[in-house]
Amino acid sequence: MEKGIEIFFCYARKDQALLNDLKTHLTLITRSGLINMWHDANISPGAEWEKEIDKHLNTAQIILLLVSPDFMASEYCYSKEMMRAMERHERGEARVIPILLRPVDWKGAPFGKLQVLPTDAQPITKWQNRDDAFLDIATEIKKVAEDLASASSPHSEEPPFSHDSQDNLGAQQTTGEKNNEFATVRNPLRAVVVGINQYSNPRYSKLAQLRFARTDAEEIYNTLYRSNVFYAQEVSLLTAERATRRTISERIASVFTPRSFDSTTIELFYFAGHGLRSPLDLSVSLGCYDADFVDPTQGGIRLDDISNWLLRSSAACSIVIIDATFSGSIIDTIQSDKIPPSKTLAIFASCGSDQASRESRQLRHGIFTDKLLRGWRDGEARGYGGVITLLGLADYVTSSFASDWRQIPQIFIRGGRTIVLSK
Repeated sequence: MEKGIEIFFCYARKDQALLNDLKTHLTLITRSGLINMWHDANISPGAEWEKEIDKHLNTAQIILLLVSPDFMASEYCYSKEMMRAMERHERGEARVIPILLRPVDWKGAPFGKLQVLPTDAQPITKWQNRDDAFLDIATEIKKVAEDLASASSPHSEEPPFSHDSQDNLGAQQTTGEKNNEFATVRNPLRAVVVGINQYSNPRYSKLAQLRFARTDAEEIYNTLYRSNVFYAQEVSLLTAERATRRTISERIASVFTPRSFDSTTIELFYFAGHGLRSPLDLSVSLGCYDADFVDPTQGGIRLDDISNWLLRSSAACSIVIIDATFSGSIIDTIQSDKIPPSKTLAIFASCGSDQASRESRQLRHGIFTDKLLRGWRDGEARGYGGVITLLGLADYVTSSFASDWRQIPQIFIRGGRTIVLSK
């Protein structure tokens, strides 16, 4: 790699010291040739500073927003640099990563829908040891840079969809699909990824005895970001106290919403945690961080609400993956006659409507998510041409549970396109 992935720092002058600390923690990655850092201090004497900033803001592959009260108050940082960065992010031209330097109200900002750093959105200045915060940030930036570097090979101009009809699980590849070259122009991905091991009520955390839901969500999140057929337009990872009913609902509503020009967009919702059945009407809800296990409608998200979001969305393909007890109940809530002919809708539920979803200490994952990751992330579901399709992944997961009567995944796929997940 001759130059490396270019990183642009968007920051307020008052945060220069924190910027320097972050650069120090990125030094080793820079020396390896993976990244090339740029900010306004790199402007040569005599150069027109605004033109130089615009030039690098328009060419950088990663743009770091160093968020603080001064950043939010700066007209230049907020209205010019940040807004231009978000434009490029939305078009898939750059990856924008907000980094919280100091406490400030940021959730209503245009970048508020993006995953922020450090972990759990705790500002750097609130960490007991700031070096831990910078290490956390540097590690994640390195992952993103590696993903961009690995995906930088030239792409064909064809989208990764063929128009062959494959509506039913288990259908064979059509002749048209076999002749498709599965070109890999990367299409926009919007996703909400949730993993909940613990709850605001400690008694429920002990009762739930979940160990790996958060790990499962993190692995799915990483798989999406490392995709060679998608680019992450809007991907949120919600765990622990960030995974409240309100936050999850807001993010789902933001992702699965009617929009224009969604003909190639993929939308995905992943949940790992507890499925809770209401004793009143037997409806099933997904338990959020603030769930009430006695009354799941309080602090839980009903499966029929998720179905309604799916049907309202205008994306070319909507995918829901749920690793939770009773998750198969969601298929009963889908109104098939309301699915538009041009839309692909896929539901991956870890078990039947009356079954429990299990974890494995040996695998250190939920059993269902482990199979999903093996097929998708590890490539075991690859079919013709080394491609992993939505249908191929469904077949792989189903066959993996062929001899396990205790947990039988429920999978529903409806649509007229072949959706490529990996190449």
